[in-house]
Formats: sequence, structure tokens, C-alpha cells
Amino acid sequence: MSRQPGFSLIELLMTLSILVVVIGFSLPRFSFFTNIVLNHELDRLFMVCSYLQQKAIATHQQQALSFDIQNNQYTYLHHNKPHTFNLSGSLTFGSLPKTKGPPASPKNIVKTPITFQPAQLAVFFPDGKVSPGTVYIVDKRQKIMGALTCGISEVCYIRKYRYNNNKWQLVPTGKKNYHDKVATPRSAQFDNRPGYHVADGAKQ
Repeated sequence: MSRQPGFSLIELLMTLSILVVVIGFSLPRFSFFTNIVLNHELDRLFMVCSYLQQKAIATHQQQALSFDIQNNQYTYLHHNKPHTFNLSGSLTFGSLPKTKGPPASPKNIVKTPITFQPAQLAVFFPDGKVSPGTVYIVDKRQKIMGALTCGISEVCYIRKYRYNNNKWQLVPTGKKNYHDKVATPRSAQFDNRPGYHVADGAKQ
């Protein structure tokens, strides 16, 4: 009687051992590449915001950056035409569960990935100031997170943060923020900007 071909217990154990080793090597590599992608997205968003800030100063015209949470996009006007960037497929606007924000002095649980107001719109003014708010970006596996933020009051600087070991860490931008010490909230409504409030940039 001929013997049916099959796998012995030793062969199955060896196969499982190889799979465990392969998975063990691929997980750190996945985290490594996801970190690179997240850093790239934060850098690109920072450069777009810096560009719009400088453009507002140079042209003496208000600029805006709008965010689309559902489609993971952000858009600004370039020569009166919308210019849109999409987040990498492995990332989304969002935050890790129970994360507190904003990054500079976290007090409350993050409830929305975009805190710019009104209507998830970051506004850049001709005097160099930027409306306050934060953008949170997380990978779809809910493992790593970063943020780009403008201060809780209208200020001149933009900052990048990474979330590590349940703490926010400031990421160097390579760009000196000369206005860090002198930027203060406006004491009156913005000139030529009807409908914006002094403290939070929200429409009234």
C-alpha cells in the first residue's frame, strides 16, 4: 500500500519557526518605513505652510490652506487654481486613542484631527501671523503619530511634533523662529479682516 504524501510534525514546526522569524524582521522594517513616510508628510506640510506664510507677506494678501479630513487632502490656491496634496496611503488625519493636545501644553483629549477654525482652514496674514490650530496625522495601524501646530494665540511660527512614549516631542525644523519671543496675541480685531476674532481666529 503506497504512503500518502504529507507534512511531518517536524516539517510543520520548521515552517512555523521560519514564519515567526520573517514576521519578526518585517515588523521593525514596517515601523521604520512608516516613520520615514510620516516625517516626510510633516516636512511637506511644514514647507507648504511656510510658503503660504511668506507669500502672504510678499503679496500683502491673505492666504489660506484648507483641509479635507474625509479624503486626507489639503489644498491652497496657486495662480487662482486649487493645488492639492494627498497624504500617503498609509497615513490619515487623526490621532492615537486618548492622546492629549495641543502638543505645546496638552490638557484635553484630542477630539478632532484638524483644530483650525473656521471650517478647518489655516489662515496666513500679511503681517506674518498665522491663525491658531493643529493638524494631527497618524498611520492607519494606529502606531505612530505626528502633528504640525500654530500656537494657541495668533503667532508667527509653525512647529512640528512627534508623539513618542506618550509624550509630545518638538521636531527641529531647521528654520529659526525669530518671532518666538515677540509674538503676542493681537489686542484688537485684525485690520481689514472682518469677521475674525482676536483670540481664536474664528468667524463671528
